[in-house]
Amino acid sequence: MLTCVKNASYTAIISTVDALGPGQSENFIAVESSFHPDKTFGNHDPKIGGSGNFLNQKTSLTTKDIEFIKSFTRLPVIVKGVLRADDAKRFVKAVAMGADAVAVGRPILYGLGLDRSQGVKSVIDFLNKDLVAVLILSDAGKLSDLDSSYIDIVGENSKFSTYK
Repeated sequence: MLTCVKNASYTAIISTVDALGPGQSENFIAVESSFHPDKTFGNHDPKIGGSGNFLNQKTSLTTKDIEFIKSFTRLPVIVKGVLRADDAKRFVKAVAMGADAVAVGRPILYGLGLDRSQGVKSVIDFLNKDLVAVLILSDAGKLSDLDSSYIDIVGENSKFSTYK
């Protein structure tokens, strides 16, 4: 698939890292439309080397995977995958690792569903307050102060107490 992307005229790649395979949501099950192991999907087609299902699909992505995608395609990669209440920590980690932007989707939709524009505002306010708290706890004055020295990658950053 990356070869196809590389050869096409795409200008960026968006990778959803919080849905790395088929789900079995209640809505799919209710309408009897869930994914079945015997179904084939696009790049999983056995005629082009796939297994014919999602069973051999990678179930996690690391920063090394994203770096490989960027270097192979020579395209910017936008990583999407924010959902939990502690996501401000993830925002900070993403920025410290070099992200220029962080996208938020589902929490905004939940806010919209609960209380329309006021619900969206509440979600954004919550995320902003959480972000400020994380920045204070990390001893960073502002987002632009963040760099990889704020990330504890096991075995790589001796400034953290786990290595003393």
